[in-house]
Amino acid sequence: MSGVRATLFLVAAIIVATVLAYLPGLNGPFLFDDWASLPALGASGPISDIGSFIRYVTSGTADPTGRPLALVSFALNARDWPAAPLPFKLTNLAIHLANALLLGCLLTLLGKRYGLPGSRSRAAAWFAAALWALHPFLVSTVLYVVQREAMLASTFAFLALIAWLVARDAFARESPRAAAWLYLGAGGATVLAILCKANGVVIPLLILAIEVTLPPLEQRTAERYARHVRLALVLPSALLLTVLAWLAVSNIGAPPLPARGWTIGQRLISEPAILFDYLARLWLLRPAGGAFFHDQLAPANSLIDPWYAWLPPLAWIVLFGTAIAVRRRYPSVAVAALFFLAGHVLESTSVPLELYFEHRNYLPAALMFWPLSVAIVSSRYAWLRRGLPLILLAGLFLLTRSQAALWGDQLSQATVWADLQPESPRAQANAARTEYSRGLLRAARKRIDKASIQFAAEPQVAINLIDIHCATGGVATPDLRYAARAFAIAPRDPGGLLTGWFQWRIDSLSSSPCPGLNEVALRDLVDATASNPRVAALPGRRQDIAHLRGSMALRAGEPAQAQTLFAQALAEEPTAKVALNEAALLGSAGYPDRGLRHLALFETLPAKPAASPMDGMAWIHALILRQERYWPNEIEHLRGALTEQARKQDEKGSVPQLTTPHE
Repeated sequence: MSGVRATLFLVAAIIVATVLAYLPGLNGPFLFDDWASLPALGASGPISDIGSFIRYVTSGTADPTGRPLALVSFALNARDWPAAPLPFKLTNLAIHLANALLLGCLLTLLGKRYGLPGSRSRAAAWFAAALWALHPFLVSTVLYVVQREAMLASTFAFLALIAWLVARDAFARESPRAAAWLYLGAGGATVLAILCKANGVVIPLLILAIEVTLPPLEQRTAERYARHVRLALVLPSALLLTVLAWLAVSNIGAPPLPARGWTIGQRLISEPAILFDYLARLWLLRPAGGAFFHDQLAPANSLIDPWYAWLPPLAWIVLFGTAIAVRRRYPSVAVAALFFLAGHVLESTSVPLELYFEHRNYLPAALMFWPLSVAIVSSRYAWLRRGLPLILLAGLFLLTRSQAALWGDQLSQATVWADLQPESPRAQANAARTEYSRGLLRAARKRIDKASIQFAAEPQVAINLIDIHCATGGVATPDLRYAARAFAIAPRDPGGLLTGWFQWRIDSLSSSPCPGLNEVALRDLVDATASNPRVAALPGRRQDIAHLRGSMALRAGEPAQAQTLFAQALAEEPTAKVALNEAALLGSAGYPDRGLRHLALFETLPAKPAASPMDGMAWIHALILRQERYWPNEIEHLRGALTEQARKQDEKGSVPQLTTPHE
């Protein structure tokens, strides 16, 4: 079989095997952060024209860039919300397949530059790409829709790496297009990766990780190439490392972060051990466990607490030094180690992200299996070259298909994760919630009751305890006492989850009454939440608390008190969105005059500082809304509706219901 035909056969085999492996998971539902990110597709109505499309694409807040290219890709699957998950998951799988093909091309090019013969280079490259594509550790990235952001960033990373290799060869040939391949090709792809997710910023460092393992260029072209490398790769890498170092140093002695419950220093000490756990899952095929639920992980307090905390950082220093030392003799081994470390330099150091997530390995693990592939295809034993790849790929195929099947069955997924992570309160709460939603009330109640005994300070357990008890007879005083304590002593800011649940519970007091959970009980729970110092320290949470109290006062028939509390909420962070929402609530409750006064109050408050170019996409989004006069138009529209409602009340006493603005 010719080289081209053999390569095409390998590519087709990878595509077919990967599709078959992931097929059982494609019918799974949206999960977790999907529900936080994807509803933006319909946040201001359907994406039906260029204006609504631009507002949507610039509305991202996850990074300074807002990840607009990832948002564009979501809009290809749906233009409104809610939407079906299948098209999103199919697109994710297609991106994963494209990435596997790009990885195969990249490794083929690298193999040639390391001196591997053509056929051996192709075989090692596509075998390594297949191992990566079929690895079960990546299932949580591919089938978790919102992680498309990481996958797309990886797509452009692979393109950048290929463009850099082309540029390097062009410099060796003294081609006049060499600089264009480096700056426009590799640099342009890096920019596009960053517009998908911020970890695209590590691409120059990834290139340098490969560069130090390659044979140097000839002297006559090396200096010109080195000048461009210093500008295009070394400078941005140095800036990135400087920023990360500044974050680490500037947070020395800082208190725990409200949203995390740990300090940056604790994170830096803890991440080296987590990196070894990632390696164990990649090489030893340890079960992927909770996939999302790693909240049971306790960060190290210092390098000697626990006593062994110093060992993983030291081990990584030794491994890094060893990789540098052997990079000429064993380049494939060295480059796999250096690439892995470079890929984690943003998300596993001083940026205050959660401690552990599987998807962070999607790009860093791309070269992980290449040394094994090179060793196998270079073996002098034919049975090893032909048999071992089939055995390994078959094993990975079965493991990945099993993981994908779990992702296609939400109930099994939730209960298996809970069994695998008994110390994770999130896993237990998620399993109980899933059982509850499937009508398995007895199992849900048993699980959540056990979790409430095990976890004393977990708001997620508390809210699910109340919901499940409401569905199975009602809540009792001990339930409310437990929830109040959990809300008051939670070690981290519970975020919008808790306030969203409170608003839902307030709104459902009439439509879905729960024995034992009345206005007084909810008010006490809100007060307990407000007493948590981590909540009280954040203006946004103080605004949420005041808003909830206003909603309860409005429901209790106390419009004056509600208006006062809404005014307090608005004063915390005066925005048109908050003012519109609260004015509409007042109007919907039958008090349009008070809604009008609330809008008038907003116009007297000091304007929130305007976004600046340093705010990235938020600044562009604000400019677009300002140019369209979006918020003034929304305010005028609501003011007109409230005025008309007030007029009709005066004439007929009717109280038309208003809808809350979309955005």
